Amino acid sequence: MRALLNSLNEDLILEKSKLLVGHLKKLFISLAPLNHDHPIGVFAPMKREPNWRHGFEWAGDFAFPAISSEGAMLFKRCAFDQLEVKSDFGVELLGPPKSAAVVTPQVLLIPGLAFSLKGERLGKGKGYYDKYLDNFKGLKIGLAFNEQIFPSVPVEAHDHLMDWIVSDSEVLERRR
Repeated sequence: MRALLNSLNEDLILEKSKLLVGHLKKLFISLAPLNHDHPIGVFAPMKREPNWRHGFEWAGDFAFPAISSEGAMLFKRCAFDQLEVKSDFGVELLGPPKSAAVVTPQVLLIPGLAFSLKGERLGKGKGYYDKYLDNFKGLKIGLAFNEQIFPSVPVEAHDHLMDWIVSDSEVLERRR
């Protein structure tokens, strides 16, 4: 899967990300009314991840993942332009400042290596999202390129299902 993602050039990733955002906007309209007083949990896209920022507008706040002093993932309210280079998750990425307020998002946009048509998510192997999702009650929206969606993916007992998967070609509601 990583090799497949690495084969996508930057122009194609940009094009696919814009298509994904179009589908994401339609999903958010269909989910209305979402409460703009509660932030949406998002991620700072890494090089080969869908970039949800291309044209996505939200009147409320965003919250980005960070690591607590105990090593657990949490979300902190933060604007994109306030993000700092961090290595909280064992890799260099953008994250909220230490002083940002901890919040509980109502919706999470979640990256992954692969997703299934049933809403299964294959993460990057560290389990941060799975542990966070153990107590999360909001909507879980997986973001992926079409190449990352399969009939099934390997899952374990601790893995959580997404409610929706948004790709550059479609919006999939989890089959229940």
